[in-house]
Formats: sequence, structure tokens, C-alpha cells
Amino acid sequence: MAAAPESATSTPSELGQLIKKLDWVYPFQPATMCSAKQSATALPRLAEHRTADETQQMFQFVPAALSPRRRRFQPSRDGLSAADVGVAYHKFFHLMDFAAAKGRETLIAEADRMEAANFLTAAERKALDVTAVLAFWQSEIGQKVLAHSRYAHREIPFTLRCTVDDLKAAGVSAGAQLAGDEFFIVRGVVDLAIILQKEIWLLDFKTDALTPEEVASARQRYTPQLRIYVQALSRIYRRPATEIYLHFLTLNRTEKLPYQT
Repeated sequence: MAAAPESATSTPSELGQLIKKLDWVYPFQPATMCSAKQSATALPRLAEHRTADETQQMFQFVPAALSPRRRRFQPSRDGLSAADVGVAYHKFFHLMDFAAAKGRETLIAEADRMEAANFLTAAERKALDVTAVLAFWQSEIGQKVLAHSRYAHREIPFTLRCTVDDLKAAGVSAGAQLAGDEFFIVRGVVDLAIILQKEIWLLDFKTDALTPEEVASARQRYTPQLRIYVQALSRIYRRPATEIYLHFLTLNRTEKLPYQT
């Protein structure tokens, strides 16, 4: 008659190893709760004064299936949202012939040309304030851009590897205690840059409906975004961005930001 098999037993050492495995915690747990990719245009609201929990929630990863619907902008009387109007201006500045900047009539003709070529919809064409566009080109910075238009690059897309320290340098708190060798991917598009042999001038257009009293807070809000642009272009082209500008079209006001390496 065959002997019954011996019951399996574990030694104290084996039990200790098993308990150690079951109690193991992934050492980079905060990284699993953070979105690995951010938009540069989202950085201004990330830089606002928020609690650590609020900032963490903004960086938190949410699966697409569980993500809430994006907020819809309320349409204006012409059927365009404020965001749509911003897109119209950016398309115009991106595609316009610099030669059209010499006067009001040439700008009107350029806008009409873009509508006829289906680069602008009828609603987008109507939303353009040619007076505001002309005022920019006649301003000191506008004339400076035109004088160096051969070096102008418009709507420059970039993907930037940003460490937590990079984001902090831009004025953004990542909210998670990530390890020093971890990073976020930030994507964005630079409106206009003059890329010279030894330096870069960077310009960003804003179409916010502002009062003069609101400019200071808007400047503070958008500064982190521009600092990320500076980091991106400086690394890509290996030269410093020595002049950084925000231009508010509705006020015909250009704000120069401090030079930052």
C-alpha cells in the first residue's frame, strides 16, 4: 500500500519572503497618479494659487472612458465662442502675407482672400477686428517683427521633456513628489518667433476681452506658459530667448516679460 504524501510545509524563511512580497509597495506610486502629458496652454491655470490637493487633481490621470465631458463654450451672437475667435486670429496671423501689414485696405484684402480660399470661415472673417490687427503691426514690436520677417517662424509646434524642476522654474507646481529623474511631456505651439543667429524673440498673441486694470493679472497668469515656450525654443535651437512678449489685441498693448535663460 502506497504511503500518503507528506503535507507541504513552509519554513520561517520562506514565509518571511512571501510576506515581504505581499507587503511590497511600488516606490514610484505618485507617478502612477499623474498625467504624463500636459498642454502648454493649460499651464496658466496650473500656476494659479491652489492647494496641493487641487493642483494634484489637475495633474491626475483619468482614463478617457471615465473623463467628464469637456465644458462647451457659450456661443457668441455670431455663433463663435471666445475660443473660436481666438482661433480665427491665430489662423490669420499664421497665414497672412507680411506684405499685407502695410495698411488697413491691404489687411482687409488679405482677410477676404483667406475667406475665399476657405482658410477662414465667413464667421471667422467677420470676427476679425482689422483695426486691432493693424494697430499691432504699426506698434513698435510689430514694426520690429516686420523688419526681421525673413527670420520669422509662425505656429511652431513642440514637445518638451519637463522635469518637476523645469515646471517649478516656469512657476508651476507639479503637485506630486516625483523622483528627480521623472518628467512630464508638455506640448504646445508658439505663435511667432524671430529666430536669429544668436538669439530668439518670442511673441504670443492673446485675444482675451480685458480692461486695462486686468492686464497685470493676465500677464501673471500667462507668464508660466511663455516660460515653457522659452525653455522649448532655447533647447531646440540652442540659443537664448532674449525678448519675450505678450500682445493683448483687444487693448493694443504689448507686455515685455523679463529675460530668462
